[in-house]
Amino acid sequence: MSATRSPGRARTGFHKSAALLLALAQIFAVAPGISQAAPLAWKCNYREALEESAARRMPVFVVIGARWCRFCRRMEAETLCNPAVTARIADRFVPLRIDADEQGELVEKFKVSSFPTVLIVSPERMIVARYSGFQSAAQLTARLSSYQVAPFRGSR
Repeated sequence: MSATRSPGRARTGFHKSAALLLALAQIFAVAPGISQAAPLAWKCNYREALEESAARRMPVFVVIGARWCRFCRRMEAETLCNPAVTARIADRFVPLRIDADEQGELVEKFKVSSFPTVLIVSPERMIVARYSGFQSAAQLTARLSSYQVAPFRGSR
């Protein structure tokens, strides 16, 4: 019993495989643009972040950490680069990163006792939320889901 294939079937199978590989290559070439959000434009100056917050009527998303902090580095690598987290922050917040070693006066002002600490500061300059310790992407996304851009109220 010999198993023979017709030449037409082999060619069709080859063309289908080639077409599939080409389609996959195109998907993967486009996928990085789809699956990865643009990096956040982090501010490092608290006053500038507050000014932008007031002008845009958006809260400030403050991350306070230190280079030597293991959980800060982990949150940076796993959470703050997550496309869902990045998109939510970019759409609804003014992002501000504070290095505890360089801006100790702000750490004291905010009464930060552990790293990382995430603060949400309203456009009226009030701390409306505080999350201490490592936050996973799922945790942070859920916590940030309730924040909306405040409606702009112009003068009449």
